[in-house]
Amino acid sequence: MRYSWTMVEVPVKTPTKNHSPWLFVVLFVVLQILGIVLCLITWPEGKAPDILFWIRLLMPTMAWIMVSCILLGRIEMHQMMEKNWRCLRQQYAIYRQNWAQLHWVVSAVAVVTPEADVAERLLGLEGARPENPGKNLSLPLDGDGNGDRCATLLMQLLSPLAEAIRAAGNISPPRVYLLGNAIDDEAALALIWKELDLPRYQDLLKSPPDPFLFDGTHQNPSKPCNVILSYQLQERADDASNCSELGAGLVFITDEVANMLKMKVRTVIMRPIESETEMLGESLRTLSQGRQTDWTALRHTWISRLGKPARNAARAAVHELAPNAALHDVDHALGKAGESNGWLQQALAVQMVKHGQGDQLVISSRDADNVTCNLLTAKPLPPLAQAGYVVPLSNYLCLAFFVPISVWFVNDALQDEATIASPLIMLGLSLGTMVFLMLVGILFTHLTARDFWRKVDGLD
Repeated sequence: MRYSWTMVEVPVKTPTKNHSPWLFVVLFVVLQILGIVLCLITWPEGKAPDILFWIRLLMPTMAWIMVSCILLGRIEMHQMMEKNWRCLRQQYAIYRQNWAQLHWVVSAVAVVTPEADVAERLLGLEGARPENPGKNLSLPLDGDGNGDRCATLLMQLLSPLAEAIRAAGNISPPRVYLLGNAIDDEAALALIWKELDLPRYQDLLKSPPDPFLFDGTHQNPSKPCNVILSYQLQERADDASNCSELGAGLVFITDEVANMLKMKVRTVIMRPIESETEMLGESLRTLSQGRQTDWTALRHTWISRLGKPARNAARAAVHELAPNAALHDVDHALGKAGESNGWLQQALAVQMVKHGQGDQLVISSRDADNVTCNLLTAKPLPPLAQAGYVVPLSNYLCLAFFVPISVWFVNDALQDEATIASPLIMLGLSLGTMVFLMLVGILFTHLTARDFWRKVDGLD
């Protein structure tokens, strides 16, 4: 089974109704009348009633008990299948939640922007809100050439991350993603890495993880520790196509590494959902159903590189799903957006989670027609409780005992010698009937599971 955000929603089975009690009353009366009449008709004329006469009178009662067990057992079998169907739906929901709750722990972030304290100012925690729509802002970096400025920017990004990289790097060598537009950034990174005395990284990649390290392949599996350094620098100050200069750094580690580091408070970035711009509202509703976090705790939404239709759709969808969540436009605060704005959004949201500002939603554009949405939180929802399967026993166990007893009564009533009344034969009949009925229950449980997963896979 392949998991995705658009998995099949399996319907609930219609509950089976119980038989009316009057059915058993009428059945009892009819069988008693038929039994008494047949007993009187077939009893030899002139023969005094003996033990066989009274046994024959009890046979309708035994027949009524067996028929009632069969009717009730049939209902119980259907109810068992419905309970198992509900159990499978719950198990399916647990699988989907576990898939949706796949996350990375963000142990440290660093942000370098032309405006200081961007996240705090956008949230109104301090200072005035920055407003630079459409501008190309530059960073005050030392150095004449683009290479020197890149080295200065990488030093400003790595210095706050150094402690987290050392701690995680001592457990597992990090993988570094260097995402930028400078020519000699790899050489600059190697010098700065050595200057800060950081653990040797395992490999260096220039292509961005897609999406957010959640879909590793056998050829390129995810690593326990990942360092993302994303930046954008202007090539020429007079280039009208330039975007504002900025940089963002994040250290992603797995839960296992966080456990080894004994991290008690963790900020996590959850599995993202990708959507077409026209389907943004529906995708956010799907994301809210993934039980990643409590959407009533969502306080802030960060958007960047969104066109006007996507921005309006995001505002409407967030207002519907989380009315108390404020919307923050990074482009309006820092000017023209570039490729690194997506990682800057993540870093700003992580900062605010660490500042106790509740859960954060990030919506960013991947290209002209698609957007990516993900949640950041310090309190993911707990997993759903697992329910157990049900195998019917009650009425069928009664039937298992009454079958040999009824056979014995019939045999005694029809013969002078009770050749089948041996206790061993009765025990064998009881155990054989019980095992047969339990196998029937297990078979129906298997068939229910088969039908359920066929629906999940879209085969039915």
